[in-house]
Amino acid sequence: MILEVSKLIETALKIKEKRFKVGEPVSFSLEILNAQDKTLKLFFPTSKIYDFAVYDESGKEVYRWSGNKLFTQAITRLVLKPGETKVFSLEWSQKVGLGEKAKPGKYQIIGEIGPFWLENENKKIIVKTSPLDVEII
Repeated sequence: MILEVSKLIETALKIKEKRFKVGEPVSFSLEILNAQDKTLKLFFPTSKIYDFAVYDESGKEVYRWSGNKLFTQAITRLVLKPGETKVFSLEWSQKVGLGEKAKPGKYQIIGEIGPFWLENENKKIIVKTSPLDVEII
């Protein structure tokens, strides 16, 4: 379930360059900001706090960071104080599908936080970032 929680948490993907040569790693960061004036406690059902997916020009998902990973099956807690930002450094190696190299073209990256639930609530939440446009030349 995806819920609108932008009043609680703000997310963003940030990148310095938007054009990359074929095979060049695409480095960026995923930021989570507690936009509340109170501490937020986020609980994740596994050790996976974030994820990101890459989409080609047709909108087809061609890569998902978590797709070939295993995560500890234990509740993970993330505490964000008022106004606090957590930053995760991420990298896409330009692999798509079953490990093929991405072809030149335009791609979108979308970051995700979750699924998680807030303290004293029972709803699973996933928060997605706005798309980040990159180009492989």
